[in-house]
Amino acid sequence: IFTLHHNKETITVSNYSTKNHSLLKGLKINNENSIINLGGVGMLLKDDKLVNQHPSLIADLISYKGTYVASEMLNNGIKFYHNLSDLATDKYYQNIPGFSGSDLLEDNRGNLWVTTLSNGLIYLKNNNIFNINLDGIQSPIINQIEAGPRGLYFIENNSRLFFLENGNNPKELLSEPEIRSISHFKNTDELIINKWHTSILTASHNLIPLYHNYGANINKVHIAPVSSSKAFWMDDNDVIISSSSSFLQYHTLDSLQIYHSDLIEKDLRVISGIKLGTSDYLLGTNLGLVSFTNQQILPVDNCPEVLDIRINDIDKIEKEYIFATQGYGIVFWDLYNEPKVLGKQQGIVSNNIEDLYIDSKNNIFASTNSGLSKIWIDTKGVLQIKNYTTFHGLPSNEVNNVIELNDTIYIATGKGIGVLAGEHNLAPSQDIKIDQRHVNGNLIDRDRKFSFRENNIEISFKALDYTMLSKIPYRYRLDDNTWTQTFSTSANFLALQPGRYSFEVQSQNIDGLWSDSSRWDFQIAFPWWRTSQFHILSCLFILGSGFAIYKYRTKQLKKQLRIEAEIRDLERSALQAQMNPHFIFNCLNSIQGFIIKNEKEAAMEYLAKFAKLIRENLNASVDSKISLSQEISMLDNYLALEKLRFIGGFEYKISCDSKMDQQTIKMPSMLVQPFVENAVLHGMKDLDYLGLIKVDFTQLSENEILITVSDNGKGRDLSILKKSHKSLGMSITQKRLAHINGQSSQSYSIEPIYSASGTKVDITVVI
Repeated sequence: IFTLHHNKETITVSNYSTKNHSLLKGLKINNENSIINLGGVGMLLKDDKLVNQHPSLIADLISYKGTYVASEMLNNGIKFYHNLSDLATDKYYQNIPGFSGSDLLEDNRGNLWVTTLSNGLIYLKNNNIFNINLDGIQSPIINQIEAGPRGLYFIENNSRLFFLENGNNPKELLSEPEIRSISHFKNTDELIINKWHTSILTASHNLIPLYHNYGANINKVHIAPVSSSKAFWMDDNDVIISSSSSFLQYHTLDSLQIYHSDLIEKDLRVISGIKLGTSDYLLGTNLGLVSFTNQQILPVDNCPEVLDIRINDIDKIEKEYIFATQGYGIVFWDLYNEPKVLGKQQGIVSNNIEDLYIDSKNNIFASTNSGLSKIWIDTKGVLQIKNYTTFHGLPSNEVNNVIELNDTIYIATGKGIGVLAGEHNLAPSQDIKIDQRHVNGNLIDRDRKFSFRENNIEISFKALDYTMLSKIPYRYRLDDNTWTQTFSTSANFLALQPGRYSFEVQSQNIDGLWSDSSRWDFQIAFPWWRTSQFHILSCLFILGSGFAIYKYRTKQLKKQLRIEAEIRDLERSALQAQMNPHFIFNCLNSIQGFIIKNEKEAAMEYLAKFAKLIRENLNASVDSKISLSQEISMLDNYLALEKLRFIGGFEYKISCDSKMDQQTIKMPSMLVQPFVENAVLHGMKDLDYLGLIKVDFTQLSENEILITVSDNGKGRDLSILKKSHKSLGMSITQKRLAHINGQSSQSYSIEPIYSASGTKVDITVVI
C-alpha cells in the first residue's frame, strides 16, 4: 500500500512484493497511471498493476503541451516524452542532463521551473517560435519563403532554391548565381522564379523559361528571356513582373506580355502593386506611389506625403489599403481620407518595413530588419501589436518575409526558418524601481533639493523579468524631452543648470509593452546671485541708482542750461560792451564832424567802416565761434574807426604767423576786441607822442596759439584797472573764457602785463 503525494490517494499494488525494498516517492499521473520509485527503480503502474520498470528515478512528472516532462535524479536532468508508452520505455525526444532534479512547475506563460538537489533553480524558457532543422545547409540565410505546390519553397543565400515537405529534409531544386525572389500562382500551383532568366516552376518541379517581346514595334515579335527581380499577382490571370528599370504585364504566362514599360517610361522601378479595377492598378516604386491606368503611368490623386517614399509592399483589408514604406512604417489609406501611420513610435519594431503578409485570420505581419511585428484588432475593436525578436526565439532579427501554410506561420530570417508556435496572452508590464541616486559621486537618500554646485546626477534603476535574460530595454527622460533608450541600468546627467527637474524611467517587457513610469522629482538651487531675493534687491538698487542718476543728470542739465544762458548773456554783454552807446555816439559825432567840415570822402570812408563793423559784430553774435580771419577783420575795422576818430593820435599793426590757416582756426567771437578797446581807451589817452597798438597772432605749436595785444601807452595801475568801468568788456571776456574752458575741449588763458611803458596782454589758446 502506497500513498501518492500529489493527491494523497492510497492505492494497493497487486502482484508485487515490497519486501526488502524501500519506497522513495510515489507520483499520481492520472486516474489510471502512477509512478513509484522503489529500491532505486522507477515503477510505472496502470490500474494499480505494474506495467513496466523505468531505468531511473523520476522525482516529478507533469503534462506539458500534450507531452510529458520528467524531472529525474542521479544527474539524469529533465527528459521530454511524447506519451506514456515512451515514458515507460524511456524513449525521450529531448534530454537536458547534468543535474539531479526534484520538483517541476509550469508558469502561466509556459515556462518551466526546475528545483535541483545541488544546482539551484533552473529556468527553461518557452519560446513562441521554434526553428526548422535545416541540416546540410551551410549558410542558412533565407531570403524568401513561399507556400507553393506540395509544400514550402525557400531561397537560401540568393543562390539556391529548396523545397521543404512536411517541415523536414529540405530538397534542393535549383542552384544559380542569383535567384532574386519567388512568387506562387495559387490557381495553377505554378511558381515564378525571378532571376537573370526568369522561369516558371510547375507543380511537378519542371522549369519553363518565360519570354517577352523586346522589339520597339509591338506588332513584330522579338522573343527574348525575361530578367526580373520580383513578380506579384494582381488576380487570377494578371501578373506584373518587374526588373530594376522596367516592368512587364501578362494576362497569362504562356503568352507574351501585353505591356512593357520600356516602350513608354524609362528607369521606372516597380517594387509592389495591387489591382483596383479592370485596368486600374496602384504601383509602389522606389520614388513612391503611382497609378497604372489603361497602361499609362500617372500620379495618384490626393496622394499623402507619407507615400512619396519607397513602397516595398501593398496589401488590402476590407476597404483599407496597407502600404509597407521605407521610413514611415505601415500606412493605412482608403484612397480618400487622411492616412493612418503605424510606426515605431506606436509600437512596431521599425519604421523600415520590408514585407507585409496577411494571414487567414486577418493578422498583419510586418517583416523588418529589426524583428517581426504582428498587428491585429481584438474582440473589443482595439488595435494590438506583438513584436517578435531573438528574445522570443527568432533565429535572427533580420526578417525577410512571412508565409502561412496549413494554419502555420513560417518566418524567413537571416539565420534560418522560424515557425510561430502557440500564442500566449501579452505579458504583463514590468514593475520598475529607481534604485540609487548619486550626486557629485555621493550616494544620497531621499533629498530632492541640491545646491547649484551639486549638479552631476547619476540615477540607477532596475526591473526584474526573467524572460528577458538580463537584456531589458529601458527608456528615460528629463521633464518632457525625447526618450533616451538604453540597456544600461543607470542614467547620467552632467552639469545640469539650476531649476526643477522630473526624471522618468520605463522598462519594456518581452512583448514590447512599456511599464508605467517610475519618477523622481528634484531641484538644483540657483546660486545666490540668481535668487529672487537677490533680483529684488538688485532691482531696488538699480531703481535707486537710476533715480539718483536721473536727479544728478537733471541737476547737471539745469546747470548746463544755466551756464549756456549765462554764456549767451555774456556774449550779449560782450557785444554790448563793444558796441556801447558811448562808442556809437563817438562814431556818429565823428561822422557828423566830417560832414560839417565838408570832408565827404572821410565821412564816407568812416561810415563804410562803421557799417562793416556793425555787420560783422551782428554776424559774430549769432555764431559762438568765428574764424581767425573774421576776428582779424573785425579788429582791423574797429582800430581803423578809432584811428580816424583820434586823428593821428596812434597807429596800429595787426600781424599773423604765415603758418597759420586763418580760415580753419576757430575761436570765440569778440575774444580779442575788449583788450584792444582797453588799449585804445586807456593806453592812447593823453599821449604827447604817437601811440602804437600791436596785435600779434603766433603759432606756438600744432595745437597752441598765442595772441598778444600790446601798446606803448603810459601804463596803468592794476588796482585802478579792476575798479574802472572801462574794464567791463575785459571782465566779461574772462568770465566767458572760464565757462568755455569747463564746457569745451579747447582752453584759454589770459595773462596781462602792466608797466610804465605800456600794457601787454597774452592770450593763449589751446585748440
